[in-house]
Amino acid sequence: MPIRTVTLLLPLFTISNTAVRAETEPVRVDAPVRTTLHTTTVSVPMDNWGGRPVVEARINGKGPFKLLIDTGTSFPAVLDDALVNKLKLPATGTTRPRGEAEDLEIVDVGTLTIGDAEFSSIQGIRSTSGGCVSMTGEGIRGILGLPLFERCLFTLDFPGRRVSFESGDLPRPDGETIEYSTDVEHDYGVTVTLSVAGVPAKAHLDTGSPALVTLLNKFQKKLPLKGKPHVVGMARTPQGEAEVRSAVLDGVLKLGKHEWAKPRIDFADLGPMLDYDAGNIGSRLLGDFAVTVDQKNHRVRFRRGGSGGG
Repeated sequence: MPIRTVTLLLPLFTISNTAVRAETEPVRVDAPVRTTLHTTTVSVPMDNWGGRPVVEARINGKGPFKLLIDTGTSFPAVLDDALVNKLKLPATGTTRPRGEAEDLEIVDVGTLTIGDAEFSSIQGIRSTSGGCVSMTGEGIRGILGLPLFERCLFTLDFPGRRVSFESGDLPRPDGETIEYSTDVEHDYGVTVTLSVAGVPAKAHLDTGSPALVTLLNKFQKKLPLKGKPHVVGMARTPQGEAEVRSAVLDGVLKLGKHEWAKPRIDFADLGPMLDYDAGNIGSRLLGDFAVTVDQKNHRVRFRRGGSGGG
């Protein structure tokens, strides 16, 4: 699995983090070796930070600690420097981030427990960026990425404010469940194709983004928009900063069987988006759904209204 760039878009002010895609990969940062669910379905409360999902977890029996779940993060875990020191997590190697002059330190996280779900033999990244994503004062001690949940079905139920884990498989695509890209050389994470006023656009699932949908600037000329896109803020990644512009789509946005008439779309040329020629689907859109990811079969389900919705 390639190491990817985490993109967090926050209109109106700037944030950054250190979970980034590597130019070189001297040490592989793997998903957990073992996932153990002590009940058939593990379900825990989900808090949020600016619309982004947050859970409480224990690390090697200590805690609980508040950790943000970011499906745009390519590492199983990115932990605050102070937390790594507190838990005395040993370093196991380094990886060189793209756009950075220094290596990131890889640490042996050990075992992370969320409710009755246990994830073992985890490697993670030590973050020295002031609370991982400038969350100083929020009490959030790190980030959990999609690779942590590779060996189970993983659901973020935004309306129900729950996170759940279970074994099994999602059904075949039916409009609610859709397949996502398996082309790891050109796509990453959960990458799907949106229909934006009839124009196809790749975008990846990014719970770290507070936007509805963010597309590359080139789409400003391809889409029917109600007015000229205007600047709403800045976004920053290790590759640099970029303006975020926004405009209302004069048309319909479609994701599987779900539709939004005349939604507001953001535009930005961020390094990771340019690298993969793909936009972001953010938490403002995901907030209406229970989103289940089946990484084994490369399927994702968007169930409107939460787990009990139709």
